[in-house]
Amino acid sequence: MITDKNYSLSTQSAYVFLGKFSSFVIAFIVPIILVRLFNQAEYGVYQQMLLISMFFVEITKWGTINSLFYFYPLEKEKRTQLLSQTFYFLVIVGIICLPIIYLLRFLIADLFSSNVIIKLMLPVCLYFFFMLTSLMLDNIFILEKKSKLVFSYEIIREGDDVILSVNLEDYP
Repeated sequence: MITDKNYSLSTQSAYVFLGKFSSFVIAFIVPIILVRLFNQAEYGVYQQMLLISMFFVEITKWGTINSLFYFYPLEKEKRTQLLSQTFYFLVIVGIICLPIIYLLRFLIADLFSSNVIIKLMLPVCLYFFFMLTSLMLDNIFILEKKSKLVFSYEIIREGDDVILSVNLEDYP
């Protein structure tokens, strides 16, 4: 039973909900803005890049981040070890998958019938790696009962995606 009077599950849930909802709203508005900035071909390539990177992120995380919700409350004396092992596991998996994804660039370009993907695979690989290694951050905020930070983190993360997306317009 939780004895901390400052901790309220409904308050914490509200912060997480507001953070995720704000992230959703920004993610909903971003394509509307990007359609105005990119031409149709550039926007299509942008969406393909997101699809490729998020496909590999979802496959490579293997549910390890969600397992924190089970093990973190049970292993109070080993929390630091658990978090570091999870983080290092994601880093190692990301490092192993980076060259594999890069080597698959010709196959992926053939699947999408787009040679532009070959040139843009390096930024896709970097986006994949940094996204994979930062995925557990919002879960740590929730586990540490710092859900107010989830709200800020989600807005900053989506804003960062917008900035990176607009800067991709200048990529050759």
